[in-house]
Amino acid sequence: MRLSAKIKSNYLDDVLSGKKKCEFRQLEDFELVDENGRVAAFKIERINTLSDGQIHALKRKHKEIPWSKDTPIIRIDLGERLR
Repeated sequence: MRLSAKIKSNYLDDVLSGKKKCEFRQLEDFELVDENGRVAAFKIERINTLSDGQIHALKRKHKEIPWSKDTPIIRIDLGERLR
């Protein structure tokens, strides 16, 4: 999964130069698409990164998923269904 955002040129310059180390965004919704092309969109209640202990437990519980060692895992708490 990849997130992308349009930002002003001077903000990108600050990120590239190392002056700016984080970015804040408001996300309107989250779409889930299955292998058959069905789409369901939801409001986002909360997004958090997982702690090391949570990641270890998740990987143990879902061994069938090829988890990347180098990619952070986020938890997205879904709100009401939009479509």
